[in-house]
Amino acid sequence: MPDIRIDPLFFGLAGVSSRGYLGWSSCVLLNVNGTHVLFDTCGYNERAELVKRLAARKLTLADIDVVILSHIHFDHAVNIGLFPEAAVYVHEIDMAHAHDNYERDLAVPVEILPLLDARANLTILTGNEGTCAGINWFLAPGHTPGLIALEINNEQGCVVLASDAVKNLEALTQGTIQNTWDETATKQTFEAVAQRATHILPGHDGWLERTPTGFSRTDTPVVAIHTQQTWHIHA
Repeated sequence: MPDIRIDPLFFGLAGVSSRGYLGWSSCVLLNVNGTHVLFDTCGYNERAELVKRLAARKLTLADIDVVILSHIHFDHAVNIGLFPEAAVYVHEIDMAHAHDNYERDLAVPVEILPLLDARANLTILTGNEGTCAGINWFLAPGHTPGLIALEINNEQGCVVLASDAVKNLEALTQGTIQNTWDETATKQTFEAVAQRATHILPGHDGWLERTPTGFSRTDTPVVAIHTQQTWHIHA
């Protein structure tokens, strides 16, 4: 079992204005046995702050070894060009969706598709689940057809980095669905994530924790230590 540390660089916010969605999404730094893995890259407007928050951890852009893209939307994938040397993982279904449906799914940053296509260090994931960079992933369709979430398990429970598979608490507990490709698949994914997770980091919210009455937001830091795996959850 790998030694994994979870360090959210950004928590998400489900904000919308008369000008459209703010696109303030979660972005997580993971240290996997010394390998620096970034789960999503935030939006363009957070580019300078992303560099600043990495620097606060004594990291530069070049120190990121792996980038895992949950899906190819502007608020999660557009900064991929900042990491030209990093290995990149994305699911084949989401790559196909981005290429085939960008005129309908306007959250797809079509401008970065040539960058992804040309990368020699791009790995295309296939199937319903697997492991990349020592981290378990699973297909969580709905918001986009090929969105993937990450799962980290230890004796304390199951942490799911859900990205937009679960946008926020209201989506999970009330079935509130906004800006999704497939509503039926989205609801099925809500159920699947809720069944497996004890802690969830959504794409546009803070940490959610399972309680006896269901999931709720938590402001309490959770730190769990396993002999072979360490993960920190910061409120």
